[in-house]
Amino acid sequence: MPVRIVMRHGPDAPEDLWQADAERGAPVRADAALPDVRRSFRPNPRFEEAKVREIAAEGRRARVLLSVEDGTHPEAQERIATLAAYGFHFRLHPKLPSWFWVNDDETVGLPLTWGEAWPTSVMAVSSPAVAGLARVVYDHLWAQAWPWRAEPRGWDSVLAMLAAGATVEAAARALGISPRTARRRLAEAMEHYGVEGMFALGAAWRADPARAGAE
Repeated sequence: MPVRIVMRHGPDAPEDLWQADAERGAPVRADAALPDVRRSFRPNPRFEEAKVREIAAEGRRARVLLSVEDGTHPEAQERIATLAAYGFHFRLHPKLPSWFWVNDDETVGLPLTWGEAWPTSVMAVSSPAVAGLARVVYDHLWAQAWPWRAEPRGWDSVLAMLAAGATVEAAARALGISPRTARRRLAEAMEHYGVEGMFALGAAWRADPARAGAE
């Protein structure tokens, strides 16, 4: 399979590259590691809100890793909160190794010099093999990071009831939600922890310090 490479240069290269890739259609799974987003604290008129909504639409997943400094910066909070409301998931990492992103295990955005926080020369490589390796790195970094805001997660209450011996249907009735919603929350939890099956999910959830107070 031929490898497709798109390059961009200049101070806006990261945004230009993302725009170029987004023209092919919104990815189902979009993951970005952004060590330096201070220039993007405010909405970028070149990146339309409609495109933001499309990336995080139902059935899609958008994850963003930020540096602790950026993720806690007062000027960033409004923008991050807006994107979170659309459906973006944020985590903070103490030491991101580089700027990069992965779309659908098919395309990876990389700096020409690995390690740059906001590169001025970047490339998008359409190669499942390269993107797959980048996804492994991203998932490892995501597991190391912590939530931007430690807010209650929809699946915590469902898993707490299952851990106490309730069925999915019984947990749904007790929580005032439909069984379908309860199962969707469990599916989101599996996606969050990167596991398959209820046994693996239960083990991952019990080992997660972020669930403190959920039971």
